[in-house]
Amino acid sequence: MRFAALQGPTAARLLATHPLLAQVDSIVLIRDRAPAVRSDAILGVLAYLGWPWKALLVGRLVPGPIRDWVYDLVAARRKRVFGAYDSCPIPPPEVGHRFLP
Repeated sequence: MRFAALQGPTAARLLATHPLLAQVDSIVLIRDRAPAVRSDAILGVLAYLGWPWKALLVGRLVPGPIRDWVYDLVAARRKRVFGAYDSCPIPPPEVGHRFLP
């Protein structure tokens, strides 16, 4: 799995092929299929991670609008819960190759 900021050149190239994502300001997961956003993207990441995270895929039983509402609640409070940075942290060298420009 690789990561790119929505404001970077990698995302700009991908957004050019998926113009409907231009207004998205949330997590986006792009795989072989159509891009997934918000709670669908989180479920895709959990599937990628495998066991024990894959057990949380039971969340697919919850209707999408409800999952997205919960996602929005967590996203709105994430900085209070997990803290915030004054600037983006630089990844350590052993994982730096996973971050695209």
